[in-house]
Amino acid sequence: RLHPFHIDALLIYSDYLRMHSVGDAAEMVELAMLCLERVLLKEGLYLWSPSLQLPYAPGANRTLHLALLRHLQYLTRRGCYRTALELSKLALRLDPSDPVG
Repeated sequence: RLHPFHIDALLIYSDYLRMHSVGDAAEMVELAMLCLERVLLKEGLYLWSPSLQLPYAPGANRTLHLALLRHLQYLTRRGCYRTALELSKLALRLDPSDPVG
């Protein structure tokens, strides 16, 4: 409750909601993606810029890659295949070695 925009906590809470079959799990991942995008914009980086590369190795970047993966999973469950394809292209551009599969 003290830190509603803590990204790792949002992802863990999303897993908890998914395990208990509560419908808000995807919303927590979307909120985490919103927070990540706002942090990148604050640093002067734009997530969709073609020159941006964020390798998986640094700890802060792992959160971004895991949030992208979970967001992709929820998008495919909803049937938003085109959006999931574009996000997977983004994930591959961020780190071409495809660390999260």
